[in-house]
Amino acid sequence: MNLKKKTVLLIAALCILALVGGTAAYYTATSDVAVNTVKASNLKVEMMMMQEDGDGNQTPVTGDDAIINPGETYSRIAMVKNSGKETAWVRVKGDLMVNGDTISFVDNPYITLEDLNVDDWVWESGYFYYKKPLASGETTTPLFTGVTLAQDIDNEMAGAQINLQPVAEGTQVKHNGSSALEADGWPVE
Repeated sequence: MNLKKKTVLLIAALCILALVGGTAAYYTATSDVAVNTVKASNLKVEMMMMQEDGDGNQTPVTGDDAIINPGETYSRIAMVKNSGKETAWVRVKGDLMVNGDTISFVDNPYITLEDLNVDDWVWESGYFYYKKPLASGETTTPLFTGVTLAQDIDNEMAGAQINLQPVAEGTQVKHNGSSALEADGWPVE
């Protein structure tokens, strides 16, 4: 074999080696990429506002306006249902709207929550927290069963509109504290 053929074969071999070596380096560099797939849990809680119909049955509140006089008690049964697939910690934001102003359920001069359930719920920083984890399909015990308008409400409030506006929120129980008060992941206001 002459020198010219040897040189051409050597160059061809080096080109093939460079191509194979470059490809191997390329695959080696990209093989370090890790793909992590995370699937969000199915977490869904619903605020349920029921009323007693007078015969001992509970029916959903339809949103109709009700006129209530000072000193009267109005049936409102507040509960939360876990309609998701994951066990949840739940809390209820306790707000009233009085003529467009937002005030707290607790310590307000307008209403009293009847049969407020402090055995299963705890009030902390503007929320009622349910003390137990709520499994899929379960419903909390009632937070309260009625609302009483203050007897001594002044004449300035005649014809006022007072709206109960409880909002239920949930966060996962799994790997998330030993109580609703310790849990993370609550919606940010």
